[in-house]
Amino acid sequence: VLEWLRRRNGKGMHVIMLTVESDKNAVTSCLMLGAYDYILKSAGIVELLQRVSHACQGAALEAQQDNAKKRVEWKNFNILVVDDSPMNRKIITNRLRQLDLQIHVADNGRAALETLDQEHIDLVLLDA
Repeated sequence: VLEWLRRRNGKGMHVIMLTVESDKNAVTSCLMLGAYDYILKSAGIVELLQRVSHACQGAALEAQQDNAKKRVEWKNFNILVVDDSPMNRKIITNRLRQLDLQIHVADNGRAALETLDQEHIDLVLLDA
């Protein structure tokens, strides 16, 4: 999915990888493929929300630089949560809604790609 996103969108879309995997090679691979950030699920929801806020603020600043006359408000960003676990999707989306973000969900890579073709997405939280 990361490779497809980079081919399609260049560096414009931020992707945060969520995983239980703590292998340094996996982290390096994801970052080399273009992930903006990488977080272990065990880090907790507070850490996840902080990372999402940081990524959205960074994306808003980038968008504002590209469009100098228009203020970009990150609170209205569209977030795609991709995870095969219904419980994880529910927990993450419920907490992200507290940040006033527009949430889209997908349960696998194929569904994520379909959503990306149909919707404007600013940030992807991708289960590795």
